[in-house]
Amino acid sequence: MTLPTIGDLSHAMAARPTTRRQMLVRSGILFAAAGLTTLTACAPAATPIPVVKPTVQPTPPPAPAAATPIPVVKPAVQPTAPPAPAAATPASAAKPAAATAAPSAPATTVNVVASEYAFEIDKLSIPAGPVHFAFKNTGKMTHDFWVFPPQDLSAYLAKKRAGEKVKGKDYLKDATELFDLEGGKSGEADYVMKPGLYEVACFVQGKNADGSTYVHYDRGQHRTVEVTGPGVASRMVAPTKTMKIVANEWDFMTDSLLVAAGDVTFSFKNTGKMEHDFWVYPLQDRSEYLYRKLKGEKVKGRDFLKGADELFEFEPGQSGEKVMKLTAGIWGTGCFIVGKNPDGSSFIHADKGQIFTFTVK
Repeated sequence: MTLPTIGDLSHAMAARPTTRRQMLVRSGILFAAAGLTTLTACAPAATPIPVVKPTVQPTPPPAPAAATPIPVVKPAVQPTAPPAPAAATPASAAKPAAATAAPSAPATTVNVVASEYAFEIDKLSIPAGPVHFAFKNTGKMTHDFWVFPPQDLSAYLAKKRAGEKVKGKDYLKDATELFDLEGGKSGEADYVMKPGLYEVACFVQGKNADGSTYVHYDRGQHRTVEVTGPGVASRMVAPTKTMKIVANEWDFMTDSLLVAAGDVTFSFKNTGKMEHDFWVYPLQDRSEYLYRKLKGEKVKGRDFLKGADELFEFEPGQSGEKVMKLTAGIWGTGCFIVGKNPDGSSFIHADKGQIFTFTVK
């Protein structure tokens, strides 16, 4: 049913004239209609009643049919013959072989013959490793045999030349005295050598006629030996016709220790900070020459050294070449310039290490 609104009632009442009583009645009707409308607007909305659906239980699927087993066919097993018994092993064969020690590197034998005042050595190029030295003194005097790398010998030689009794081990680094034998005696010694250059020398003292002292080393009893190995190639593979020398303080570095007889071209370069000369001479007694040089005398090498030539005398940075005719034998080199120690004493550059010997074939 649709209720009339207040507007509808008001419009109907206004359509015709009314008495006072009718107006009061109409006002009451309007008031009642307004209250009914208000109650209708304020009433809460009706809550819907939920519809409960019945739960449907799922129907389980039909169980699968049982699988039909497939018969397994086993292969027929062939009988295996029992293994034959192992042959008996002799008791001696059952023992482990004895351990064999790894063989050590064989020693290189070097034969040395000493005399006044020289060393004859059958091998001047030696492979690194153990070396067996066989030493024989065929001279009439006592000779020793020192092995050491090139180094400054000036302090040691100064003491020896002055006649003092000093020990080489107190002055020489990494040096070993293998022999010290009287004339006619022989001996043997083993020594392990590393790659590099070595000097061998006799430092026994002798007396001149005037009572002064000399050292066998100054008489020519020393040699240069090379030991080849990793990082050190041989400078004596074959005779060469050239030799290169680089000088510094205090060393002569050379690319060859074996040259062919005849004309040999020497190339010299001074990379040091001091003046250096370069003498070439058949290995011989130079003791008198050195004695006078150390005394401060102005002497010439050619007046004391037979067959010698001063090939170069260069300031720092200078270089040059020169040809010299050489005969077969053992030759020496050296810088014979005189220097001064802090205490004012003199030394020879060769004694500081600017010296080596080489072979001419």
